Amino acid sequence: MKYKYINKFVFYYSKQSFRLEDDGLEPIERSNLAKVMVVARQHYIERSISLPITLTKDVNAAIQFELEPLQSEFHLFHKVFSTSDGKTQVMIWQIPRDIVPKGVLLVLPETYLLSFILETNQICVYQAPSGASPVKLVKTTEKICSSASEQQSLAIFSQVAGVNLQNALEISVDHFLEYLLDALRISLKHLVKGFWVKPSSQQKDWGQTLKPLVVPFVTFAIGYLAISSLYVSYRLSSVTDIIEEQREDIETVLALQSGIHDTQSEIDEYQSMTSSEVPAFRMWQVFAPLYQQGVQFKFIRYNGEQVFFSATAKSASKVLEQLLNVKAVISPQFSTAVRKAGDEETFIIKFSLATVEESVDEK
Repeated sequence: MKYKYINKFVFYYSKQSFRLEDDGLEPIERSNLAKVMVVARQHYIERSISLPITLTKDVNAAIQFELEPLQSEFHLFHKVFSTSDGKTQVMIWQIPRDIVPKGVLLVLPETYLLSFILETNQICVYQAPSGASPVKLVKTTEKICSSASEQQSLAIFSQVAGVNLQNALEISVDHFLEYLLDALRISLKHLVKGFWVKPSSQQKDWGQTLKPLVVPFVTFAIGYLAISSLYVSYRLSSVTDIIEEQREDIETVLALQSGIHDTQSEIDEYQSMTSSEVPAFRMWQVFAPLYQQGVQFKFIRYNGEQVFFSATAKSASKVLEQLLNVKAVISPQFSTAVRKAGDEETFIIKFSLATVEESVDEK
């Protein structure tokens, strides 16, 4: 029973849940499931996107923008696959929420696991003992590409993936679990990040939960406020008496503090006049014309150096072109690919704000 230990942690899903056995896959009851779920290819969407950015924070923002509309229906996982020539290649897996049992901590797409046993540009054809259709798989330097379609021939698949059929690996039903186990062992260190299931927050009826506590809480609050009011009144009376006794000294100290405050304000005002720091309010002078033209903003972020905003408009290029003509805007550019839905285009643009001195010089 070489799979006895692995079954304590891992189970396989293809229309139903299975444990791994020497003679294949054995159906397993939901109550006996482990915490790590390997999902068959036909149950998830696998795709690759190319982002024209390389900075980590920009890549994360773009991925979040890409995945946000899908959160309610899918568990979403991604891996940055490569970064070169000013572009970042990202693999995304969309796994339906309704096939992932409650209590599962880690969900692993089988194509991602099996890619670790392949050489670059090597095609693999495998079939799991679950009765699912054969899957074609290839790993290139930029992405993972796979297909479970019976209508797509291996020759067409290789042409689409841009690789040749030499040195192809075929994994039969009898040897699938051995290769899967080997892939799990090789990929172990890569699974620590990226495939954890985020717990769903369950709504709770707080009204019914807190109802028995309302009366004791209100009673305690009224008592506390009454005692506090009496104490504060006593302390106020005591302090008032002390202030009356020391009014002259206090007035002298207050006058001195007021003079110091006025002087500090004058110093701060002078320093702000010579500072090259860009005030954040200047970006609203940039956004006001766009808003009047009907541009719909989703978010605006300013990190002290650059302004990021997501918006929807009839033409993203016209918005960018308008920003290029604004003297207060430096280096406006798309942070992610423009997405079109009907007559509207959704996009993210980033730019820097020119200092007051820079704007005056340009004039």
